[in-house]
Amino acid sequence: MYNLNGITNETLGAIVRKNIEAHQAYVEQQTPIWKEEGKDLRNRRIARGITQQTMSERIGVCTQTISKLENGKSVRSRKLMQHAYGMALDLV
Repeated sequence: MYNLNGITNETLGAIVRKNIEAHQAYVEQQTPIWKEEGKDLRNRRIARGITQQTMSERIGVCTQTISKLENGKSVRSRKLMQHAYGMALDLV
């Protein structure tokens, strides 16, 4: 058993579980919003005739990240991704 400044494995495990549960609740709460935002981004991309592949190259991420963003899935740095996505659309 490790002890980090008086924190036992059991306490650390409880903290981690609590953080995971909080994150899951946040994702559940935000998913409907993310889906609407993603739908808007997808529609704007398609209206400009841009493929997911081209968008991913412009932003510098993989096509799976573009797909996740457009489908309302959790992605890292969501706000930054949305701004980069929007800027890439504005260049067309």
